[in-house]
Amino acid sequence: MAESNLKENLLIKIVIPKQGKERKILPGGSEPKVFKEVTRTFRQSLSRRIEPINALIKANPNSAVPIRIELVKKATAKSHRPTQLFDPNCPIIAAGSLGELYVKATFKGLKTLNHKILTGHSKKVLKEISSINTIEPVTPTKRLNKIEPQNILKRSPKKRSGFSTKVQLFDYGNSEEQAGVLENFHNTCERIGIEVNQRGYSSKSMVFEAICKTVEDLVNLSKIDEVRNIQSMPIILVNKLKSKSTTTNITNLPIPAIPLNDYPIVAVVDSGIDPQNKYLKPWVIGQYSTVAPEYYNTEHGTNVSSLICFGKYLNPTLKGIEEYNCALFDVQVIPNDDPETGDVEELTEPEFLDTLENALKAHASKIKIWNLSIGTNARCSIDTFSSLAVELDRLQEEYNVIFVISAGNYDENPLLKYPRTGNEVELGRITSPADSSLGVTVGSI
Repeated sequence: MAESNLKENLLIKIVIPKQGKERKILPGGSEPKVFKEVTRTFRQSLSRRIEPINALIKANPNSAVPIRIELVKKATAKSHRPTQLFDPNCPIIAAGSLGELYVKATFKGLKTLNHKILTGHSKKVLKEISSINTIEPVTPTKRLNKIEPQNILKRSPKKRSGFSTKVQLFDYGNSEEQAGVLENFHNTCERIGIEVNQRGYSSKSMVFEAICKTVEDLVNLSKIDEVRNIQSMPIILVNKLKSKSTTTNITNLPIPAIPLNDYPIVAVVDSGIDPQNKYLKPWVIGQYSTVAPEYYNTEHGTNVSSLICFGKYLNPTLKGIEEYNCALFDVQVIPNDDPETGDVEELTEPEFLDTLENALKAHASKIKIWNLSIGTNARCSIDTFSSLAVELDRLQEEYNVIFVISAGNYDENPLLKYPRTGNEVELGRITSPADSSLGVTVGSI
């Protein structure tokens, strides 16, 4: 390689000591600037917002409740976060949507916070006070994401004992304090007759399945201080195409030339591979199934497996598809969801996670690539990662595997335009768990 080309491609610039002139860099940066004038009236208006929060915890001065802080639009950057105003008296415990923070409030902490708001005059504190738009309790309406309780219940999967909802608690950060949060949550749910469990979710996730029998149960659940949000439990779906391609005569499909154990193995987490498919059968190295026979519908899993195994042959007009053969491990977890083909059953998010982890425990030591051509009915948020994606990331780290995840399908007419405008921006988002950080998310047109 020529010397000039070599220099252009160097990733590191070497600076020899004493090559340049030294100059002193003054510490401190620029002085804090307020976002709006902090007047006496503004201080008092914020102070008055603390009064109803104080009323929530006066009955038990040793308890804590979460409160919501809304920042002005100019203060949404993380560098503007009002840590000096709130920490350590009322520490910030979570961030919500853009410009939204959650704070843990105690009786003593609120008293200190109120004093700072009314009398604080340092430049840093003045800037932080000016960044606050409002301070308020976390309301049941907020916990329900401004959705009517009956509408949440309508969208929730039906279980034998009620409707499956998904509940996330606040994490206060302190292990002893969080143990008290969990104890109070469980005791309250037991008292009001709501069954809760953490099946499929890690203990640190603070995510639970709650079975609500009535709208009243859901309303009572939304009044629990420790609850951060409540939603319908997502259902795991296979990403189907509405149109079907015409059958073509494909000949000379490859068969294994060496023992299957010598090929790379892909676990296909799906609806199952048709055991009667003569082309795929030689490539299937094993199976793990949790679907009852009456709910078998292997169409989607067979199609996905065919594309993995015979992509070059099924797409003869596409360039650049190489012929790389691999063995298939059939992980059959998705039951039939098409009433036209037989009995149907829904697979909820925690059921899927629990089943997937059991399969990983048994086979992850030998199989490192796991294909998940599945999705949910929940579009990804622009502010937070979905709990399903977080759990998939945990499993990938814990079992040292890679998940290949579908981005989701938009199959309604008219199709979305590009660039997106108006409500199409929301409609065109990928669906959970495509927001996984460690997985490989694949989309197509």
